[in-house]
Amino acid sequence: MTKVNICKKVILLLSLWVIGLMNPGVGFDAMPASRGELCEYQINESTNTVSYELGHASTLYPQDVESLIKKGYEKLSDISLGNDRANSHDLTIFRNYNRHNPYYFKNGVTLTNFLEWMGGYIYLSSSAATDEKIQARVETFVSIIWALVQLSWQRGDKFNRGAIIIQDKDKKIHDYLERLVLFCAHVEQPSDLNNGIYTIWGSNIGYNRLGQSSHFSGRQLTHYGFDARFESKSFALPVLPFGKEHVLFGRGITHRGEEVTFIKPEEAGVADFWSLWRHTYCFFAPIPPGTLLRREKDVPPKIATEIYVLMKRMHTHRRIFPCFNHNEKIQHIYQKIETGDLDGLYFETTKAYDISWFMMILSQIAHKGDVPDDIQTQINTIKELLISEFDEKSLFLRSGNEVLLLDREW
Repeated sequence: MTKVNICKKVILLLSLWVIGLMNPGVGFDAMPASRGELCEYQINESTNTVSYELGHASTLYPQDVESLIKKGYEKLSDISLGNDRANSHDLTIFRNYNRHNPYYFKNGVTLTNFLEWMGGYIYLSSSAATDEKIQARVETFVSIIWALVQLSWQRGDKFNRGAIIIQDKDKKIHDYLERLVLFCAHVEQPSDLNNGIYTIWGSNIGYNRLGQSSHFSGRQLTHYGFDARFESKSFALPVLPFGKEHVLFGRGITHRGEEVTFIKPEEAGVADFWSLWRHTYCFFAPIPPGTLLRREKDVPPKIATEIYVLMKRMHTHRRIFPCFNHNEKIQHIYQKIETGDLDGLYFETTKAYDISWFMMILSQIAHKGDVPDDIQTQINTIKELLISEFDEKSLFLRSGNEVLLLDREW
């Protein structure tokens, strides 16, 4: 390889990086809603372009979004009812998927492509045979996410950054999405999936993220990444809600011991250099003001503060609660109280406990009976706050401030 060719390749890579930084269609943060609708938009008549209030990709026309939501609702219904139609996949909305590509070059900065570039192959267009079966399943996956987000907004659970947790007691949603991942990755079972950018070969559409995520840390049963990527070596496209390109999902266990399905649209995945850089940036970057945040990691501060007060009072009266003598979480909290290391901030995250676990503790206290007045008053205060913030019927399964969908709600 001549020095001239090497220089050309370096210039190409640098140009691609700069284009990505400058392109406004792949911004890291969604705009806050101003008019209360998920798909609120404006049309610039001079350029005939669409601008969504919540940062959805401008290349998605309003009729595209409407079609995706409708298709997603139909799939969710078929999955729930066990209809064979759920396993029928058509590529209709994204048949011209490269229209949504915000880059000049179709192929993404993946390890595989990098090696091919260094070997002397520069792809200015795709040379791979179109695999419509995979692309149709990518469209199905994207449509389901749009439908779940729309359902959340219709219920009043508005967000543009955060997670949706589904009860999914029979794992229908999880197993369906898992099958899409396996098909798009050309593998038969989850153990055959690669780990995104951490392996050179293999599909970058669906991959394993078990143990690589901070969500449900230590309580993950499965954890997958799925990119809105219509070819294994092409760029992920921002066609998910809020201009996101990636979905993290899997099964996790609440601190109460219940299994749930976790779904989180993310700005970018980890399956190519550019995506990994953006994923890392978004992880550490401050959350912009006005973001509609609904994360399973967070407990509202006012609730966390009152739980802290209750735990201190329970510690004072610990002798009348022998039922907690062997509860490791309660004993750990007591130890932190005694050493002066506990404050309200401890209860603002769900790393060590969550709301479902706390509801279980309240149930055990109520079962005891004859509760001291100061503790009962504090319990009543917390219950009022919880009911004012969340649906009372969801508290037994709730982790934190996420959008929570019970099986009967979809």
